[in-house]
Amino acid sequence: MDPTEAELEAAWLLEKEQLELDDDAGDQWEPSLPDFKPDEDPTAASSLSSRLLLCPNKAGTDGTRAERERQVVFEASKGSKFFLDQEKKDKAVTDRIAFLKKKMADVTAGDMNESRRVVESVLAQIERRRRLDRVIVHVDMVRSDGMGA
Repeated sequence: MDPTEAELEAAWLLEKEQLELDDDAGDQWEPSLPDFKPDEDPTAASSLSSRLLLCPNKAGTDGTRAERERQVVFEASKGSKFFLDQEKKDKAVTDRIAFLKKKMADVTAGDMNESRRVVESVLAQIERRRRLDRVIVHVDMVRSDGMGA
């Protein structure tokens, strides 16, 4: 029996909770949101332009020159099929982030406890089905000259 979407989501929430445990506080945990600046517009041109542009680590692309190159590429790309496609992708990602942030804010301690119970139940089922009576061996054959098979 495969786990349902709700069980998988519960497992993810429990794993996230475990990662966020505060070592100094013992078993107490506090959910935390990623750094987000409320006045920052995630759909702004800078968000999209960052995916359209040259690598900032390229030689000769220091500060002002890199910014000028970004602006030129961004302006030249406006209206192109690629640009419009990137805008759609950017909007989809931004919408998904907003949805997940709202969903995360709505999670209560009771929800987390219920999720933990479901995950522990699923893990117990999986553990009971484990087969430890088999041994699987994979041998990768390599030529003597090291060039592969």
